[in-house]
Amino acid sequence: MEQAVEKLFSEELLHKACALFNTGTEETKKHGDFENYVFEVYRDKKPYILRLTHSSHRKENDVLAELQWINFLKEQNCRVIEAYPSVNGKLTEVLEAEDTYFIACLFEKAPGKMIDFKEKSSWNSTLFKKWGETIGRMHRATTGYEASEDARRPSWIEDDLIDIEKYVSEAPIIEKNKELVQYISSLPERNDSYGLMHTDVHPGNFFVDDTGEITVFDFDDSAYNYFASDIAIALYYSLWWAPDTDGEASRIAFAEKFMDAFMEGYQKEFDLGGFWIEQIPHFLRMRDFALYAVFHKKMDLENINENLKKFLEKLKYRLENDIPVVDVDFSRWVTSKSE
Repeated sequence: MEQAVEKLFSEELLHKACALFNTGTEETKKHGDFENYVFEVYRDKKPYILRLTHSSHRKENDVLAELQWINFLKEQNCRVIEAYPSVNGKLTEVLEAEDTYFIACLFEKAPGKMIDFKEKSSWNSTLFKKWGETIGRMHRATTGYEASEDARRPSWIEDDLIDIEKYVSEAPIIEKNKELVQYISSLPERNDSYGLMHTDVHPGNFFVDDTGEITVFDFDDSAYNYFASDIAIALYYSLWWAPDTDGEASRIAFAEKFMDAFMEGYQKEFDLGGFWIEQIPHFLRMRDFALYAVFHKKMDLENINENLKKFLEKLKYRLENDIPVVDVDFSRWVTSKSE
């Protein structure tokens, strides 16, 4: 969290938020403070997640739009956490802090736990299929969603990281990023392939319960984007976390195994159309550019460890030389050629 925001946050502010959502303060556990302050809190011995967001990160209407969409998905039987109202019947409560403010909101705590990538009993095709099914159901539900006029999430093109030249100095990478953004911007925006989505459904943002069901949380980055991007993100981070994918052959083998199971689950819930499946490599590459920008924005690259330095060198080489994240033929998962 930025130092200026840390100076504004206090125990008193946290206690006010707890009171507004009728939770106790005795057993409060801090879970995170990267972009939001996240706490586990209790009401009648039941755990909830209390989140406080500073106005420099999101405005109240941004958060309200997120929560309204989450609860819509919940009503459509999607496996997502629920947002709960305050004692005033509001999904968001504003807490002033000098000439700024924090937005407080309360969520259901997702059942289950984070998966162990090294355990074959959990990191397997059964999980990948359920992962695809979960995202497919969210996409299907979203095609029928209409946001309220006064609370609307941003689109992908408004993301700060799209303007990569703000953080990156290499001219070839800047130019290639612009070309990719122009291409994706030219794609049609229709509600059967474009809409409000999570944008970051990876194992750090969902829990798995004892029955194998996934529950998705952390919708803070939700935005309007192409559904194919959500599929690309799942594949991208599965490759990141998967063991034994150092060599290209092993990466390809894992990607095919992952996509076989993921798309079986996804297509059970939603038919995106073959045209969009074949666009996935572009969205994988977009994530490469975004990640490269994030490292330059957030980190002191003069003082990073050797592993991260090697990773960035590989990422830079991939971007400069138009090398795909993983070289697989996505037509393998095409079931129809419709757009």
